[in-house]
Amino acid sequence: MSAARRYGAETAALFVVLLLLGTLWSGIDAYLPWTVRELNASSVQVGLTMTAGALPALPALWWAEAVVDYIGHSNVFITAFTFYCLRYLVISEVLEVFTLSLVWVTAVLYFRHLVPKKYTTTGQALPVIAHFCLGRCIGSIISGMVSLGSELESTREVYRALGVVALVVAAVYLALYHLLLAPRCASPATSPPPHLLQACSLDGQLAGKGLTTNGASNGTWNTPMRVYHEERSRKGHFRY
Repeated sequence: MSAARRYGAETAALFVVLLLLGTLWSGIDAYLPWTVRELNASSVQVGLTMTAGALPALPALWWAEAVVDYIGHSNVFITAFTFYCLRYLVISEVLEVFTLSLVWVTAVLYFRHLVPKKYTTTGQALPVIAHFCLGRCIGSIISGMVSLGSELESTREVYRALGVVALVVAAVYLALYHLLLAPRCASPATSPPPHLLQACSLDGQLAGKGLTTNGASNGTWNTPMRVYHEERSRKGHFRY
């Protein structure tokens, strides 16, 4: 429970981020077939448009965790908001690999780090509730209320507005994270995690007795350190 209290604010912030992403996703996904059809597309073209996002998603999901480890959780979300702006401008399902596929892997990994192990099931349910339940509901209501019974131009106005919202959120997120949160909360680049420090100390003691382990010898590292999520941070030290 101490971990839940400590990272509760970060978990709530991540929940809000996924809620916004789910709203933007549903705002275009729920009404994309009708929008494409109003552009005088055939049924085959509508079907191809809806399935085009699956092809780039396959290699992206294969390397998703490595991408998240390299880029960082928050940077993936910032990129997703930016690509939502592009999606609303060009109405392309191909860009969904950046707005849904990578986002979903990132959300699951992020919640896994924030939520205590005894609440893992709850932690995995939170992104589903935020993105696919509440976010999808809000996005459908927004697009449906404005577009219902209106012409194509009205739908375009809705997409323009949501695209601007996505761009504004991306800019605010970028500024808050990189100018305020990351400098204050990131762990030092040269600070190894506690269990590796303990291993190093133990190896030093064993080395003095002519023994060795797989960790460190004489206070020096002889094996590569683990790469942690959110660049150089250990569990609990990366931030929203």
